[in-house]
Amino acid sequence: MKIKQYFFLFFFLLQFSIQSFSQNDNIALYTAGAKFLLAKTTIDPTIIEIVERTLPSALNKDANGAITAFANVIYEKKKIKELNPEFLKYSTNKINQLVVLFPKKDYLEITMSISDLILVTDNYLNKNILPDNTTPSTNKTAKSIVDTSKINKSVDVIQIDHQSIIEQLKQINSQNKTIRCIAFTSFGGYVILYGKNGYFAKGIPKNTSAKLKELNEAKQEIKQIAFTPTGGYVILYGKNGWTSNSVNQEVNDKLTDLNKGGHTIESVSFTATDGFAIVFDKNFHFCTNIPVELVEKLDEIKNKNMEVKNISFEDDGGYVVNYGKNGVISDKISKKTLDKLSELNKNSKTIDFVSFITGGGHVIVYNNYGYSYNGTK
Repeated sequence: MKIKQYFFLFFFLLQFSIQSFSQNDNIALYTAGAKFLLAKTTIDPTIIEIVERTLPSALNKDANGAITAFANVIYEKKKIKELNPEFLKYSTNKINQLVVLFPKKDYLEITMSISDLILVTDNYLNKNILPDNTTPSTNKTAKSIVDTSKINKSVDVIQIDHQSIIEQLKQINSQNKTIRCIAFTSFGGYVILYGKNGYFAKGIPKNTSAKLKELNEAKQEIKQIAFTPTGGYVILYGKNGWTSNSVNQEVNDKLTDLNKGGHTIESVSFTATDGFAIVFDKNFHFCTNIPVELVEKLDEIKNKNMEVKNISFEDDGGYVVNYGKNGVISDKISKKTLDKLSELNKNSKTIDFVSFITGGGHVIVYNNYGYSYNGTK
């Protein structure tokens, strides 16, 4: 039975309940509803406490207090220091809806809003899936808007600063230092890795910046950083060292196995829809929720004993694989990117990797420190 079917059942239990719907009874009833749901599904038990601590403020028409309580439970229980802005935006809107719906005792809308909030929260916390903010919502919205920037103080949300990236790349190029990786967050930040352990970062979560600084000061070779759509990250260092925060448990488990087995971890790539690809020992791969045809192409590269240097995914489902000296496999990417890759190939340049820029465009690195930067699709 699906989550909303359980909540429909809970709705009918509410309708036939002999209890009066006073404020205190509402808290107890809706908390009971969350527990009823959790007993029937595999939803994260932490969400019971999220409901218990969020509802009192929502029932008191305190939207700011409700969203703050909501975020604080996640910070405390999940050890997450930053929440993705899109997730906060969705949660804020949903809690504002509840603030309007509670006084009207519109129990069907209330139960459906709570079910949506629980489902989206579980998907975000445990599967790194962002809410679909394009889905039409009830027209019973609140007039007030919560300033989420005061809740998520440690996230510096910015627009892509193309000029500063180009300036950094020019400097690295002038010093003939190898550009190892360029990674973009879903909310405008970026990291450039160069040399053995050099890095430049802007607009990234503070815990990510602190980890990069720690590895740099320990003189570790920093090979790659990859961001999930929800703000988590994986950093690869040394032969098979890795560290992560707020990523799919399956990724952590596989990286642990590879580390223990002494394998060389080459790269980790995330899609916008909870998929990922891990490359190890030159051309072996472990993939989840990526196109079947891409897996088949990776198998072909492996059978030819060629090196997989990079796998990059675009937000809209496109991808590029760089392999061998300048081999390229791609699907659903822009003509500008395709044309540039073709030009580099014809000129016998060694293509190192492609990185897709948040909001559109690409960075292509070739011959260790050469680059092509295009900030538009």
